[in-house]
Amino acid sequence: MAEYAILVAFIAVISITIITTFGGKISTKFSEISGALK
Repeated sequence: MAEYAILVAFIAVISITIITTFGGKISTKFSEISGALK
């Protein structure tokens, strides 16, 4: 059971890292696009 909890925590950390990385890139790209439209 402890191993399962560690696995879930590990997946959660990876997911958060990926979301943060891609979220930052998307928001940067979005601001570039909106800046180009102005």
